Amino acid sequence: MCPPYSYFNRESNNRHNQTLPYQQWLDSVSGCRATFYRHRINNLDICSECFRARSRYDQVHYDIVIRHYLIYGGIGYLTECALCEVVTVDFHPLATCVVCLRAHNDFVEYLRLSNDRPYHSSESTIVCITQARIQITNDRTTEDNTNDSSV
Repeated sequence: MCPPYSYFNRESNNRHNQTLPYQQWLDSVSGCRATFYRHRINNLDICSECFRARSRYDQVHYDIVIRHYLIYGGIGYLTECALCEVVTVDFHPLATCVVCLRAHNDFVEYLRLSNDRPYHSSESTIVCITQARIQITNDRTTEDNTNDSSV
């Protein structure tokens, strides 16, 4: 059974986390969702608009990739369209997504219990919540779902 929504309340968690030496790094978190199309052979990522501009013949060589993740320590690398260079990520406040809040709380607990110290790195840290890769074919679509809250 899922814990009640109050478990995810950022206000109550902030009081508990204020003593952490890396609180500022934790507060840099952004919730992200990305949807883009990845070519199966050359791994080029393109946005929805550029995908729709491709011919039906070209479209079947792409998979739809949908990601939901958290990013800490600044924006860092973002997936861009290889053709028009638009960023394919939508940011949302952490407080608006219960799934993001739960993943964030799990990540904070992981940091407390482990020797992992990603906040010492100058690189962004990405925590993947879910990822789905859907294959586009002429006849049907197949889906490869990955639900991973691990670090």
